[in-house]
Amino acid sequence: MQIRGFDQARTDSALKCLVHVYSVQEFTNSEGGGVLVKDILNSYPLEVTQVASELYFERLNVCGQDVFRVKWGYDSAANWLDRQLWENASVRWGEFADGLDERYLGFLLPLSYEDARIVDRWKARDDLKWFGVEMENVGGNILRIIDDVVTVGYELDLAFGFRVFGRQGVEGQRTLLHKRAYESLKRRAEVPPYSFLAGIRLWKFLSQYDPFESDFVKMMNNCGLTLEEVRAQIDAFHEKGLTTQYRESQYPPYLVVERMRKQYQDAIKGLLAPMMSWLSRRELFQPLGTESILQA
Repeated sequence: MQIRGFDQARTDSALKCLVHVYSVQEFTNSEGGGVLVKDILNSYPLEVTQVASELYFERLNVCGQDVFRVKWGYDSAANWLDRQLWENASVRWGEFADGLDERYLGFLLPLSYEDARIVDRWKARDDLKWFGVEMENVGGNILRIIDDVVTVGYELDLAFGFRVFGRQGVEGQRTLLHKRAYESLKRRAEVPPYSFLAGIRLWKFLSQYDPFESDFVKMMNNCGLTLEEVRAQIDAFHEKGLTTQYRESQYPPYLVVERMRKQYQDAIKGLLAPMMSWLSRRELFQPLGTESILQA
């Protein structure tokens, strides 16, 4: 690249371009593997893209899209550069990660590894959205952390923009976080007890369920709950005199005791208290009848 008159900055940019395409291609690992040419042209100077495409990439038509993929034989070089990139940025990324609240991280990071490095999808998890909307301060904190991860990731060359494409067309912009950067966040994160997460799902179900109008099974499945979880919570409410006993042989399977309706609504709202107190690091005080009966 020096022969082409590239200074160090443009050389570094071309090498980062190689790591960019390699990282996304390795992550997607499908018929849509690689990066849209248009996205690379929008991310790097034209002369850098031209040189990188000549040296490192093959240009293919995949699912009707113009795509860059790393040429055969350059994978090992890209992998080595990927490790170097992390070594150069790891100290500053570590300082950033250490400044993040470990409980918020544990709450917002995906529960499974599938697509976990796509930062845009973190806020798409249902229980996270429900809780964030209901508790505005928590929702604001979650969005700020996600924005900070994206901003610092791009500043340190540990985040890569791409768009998913396939036979169905092209989706919106995504941000892929470097594998080791994501793993450092996971090590930092403190995962909340399962019962706190289940409490959010129970709150969503119970606050919207109408015994005479709702499809019990469909709503339960949409909230990510099992019949055993719902029944156990209703049994706990029944013990407090808030509902009738749960009976599978009847429909609706339970009813709210009319004179206890306000207390019942308060008890449902109280299902969010354990997670709120955990995030706030407050010692949890649960008024009678508000606790989730699910244990971690």
